[in-house]
Order: sequence, then C-alpha cells, then structure tokens
Amino acid sequence: MRLAEFHELNEAPDYNYTKFNNRDEDIKTIEWEIVSTNAGLTITAWDPNLPKYYYSFAGRIRALAEHDYVHIISIKIKPKWHGTGLGQLLYDKAITQAKIDGHKYFRSDYGNYISAMAQKAWERLSQRYPVKKVMSKGKLRYYQIDLSKIHATK
Repeated sequence: MRLAEFHELNEAPDYNYTKFNNRDEDIKTIEWEIVSTNAGLTITAWDPNLPKYYYSFAGRIRALAEHDYVHIISIKIKPKWHGTGLGQLLYDKAITQAKIDGHKYFRSDYGNYISAMAQKAWERLSQRYPVKKVMSKGKLRYYQIDLSKIHATK
C-alpha cells in the first residue's frame, strides 16, 4: 500500500515527516505490508528499489498483543532510511492498526531499560498523541497511548 492510499484509508493527516530533509519523494514510494493477528501485528515498509526478500525491507515494526494492549517488541529502520521520518510513519501505522483491531492501549517495550532512540521517538509521538509515561519506583517503566483518545478509522 502506498502512503497516499494509507492516509486516504485511515483519514490520517500528513505530519510532514520529511520537512527537514529532501526525502519526500522517496518516502512516498514505500510499499506497505500490514499483518495483524490476535497475537499482534507486523508492519513492513518495503523499499521499492529492492526485491521483496526477508531482509530487504526499509523498515519494520513488530508489536505483541496482550490483554487489552499491544506493545512494541522491535522496530528496525535500515540506515539508508534514517532521518526520513519512516520510523514515525511505522509507529503511526501501528497505532492506527492497534486502534482498528480494538485494543485499548498502545505501549512501548517495557523493562528495566528504554533506549535513548526509543525515548526520542516517543517524545515525537507525544506531539501527536496523548502519551503517558508510566513510572515504577521513580524510573520510567514504559510509554502508553490510550487509543480511545485518538481518531482512527478503517
């Protein structure tokens, strides 16, 4: 699925992902694959200039479904696509799909350590979504978005 089709389908606004670089045209050529099951979801951004092999993706985000939430287990952006906004697009697509699938919350990975890159990504997400920091014993446990507070339609 192309970016324009995704935005049309989900009525998502254009967040100007690439306003600080010249990769707009590249990002618009990405082909999307969304696989959603009861166990979770995987969203893959395929680089249109490469054949579709397991490791030829531009970016991929994976989330597990548990109880009434999904939580990120991995996100990978190939170096060629760093700084293009692809990571934020992957998060947006995952958040929208989690809402469509009927989950109540979308969470970051959790544990004793959240990487600096993940923290930056969630700071950017907080500019568009109601992100809550969940703390435990004075330390950041995980980030969470209440999906009932966002608009997403299929």
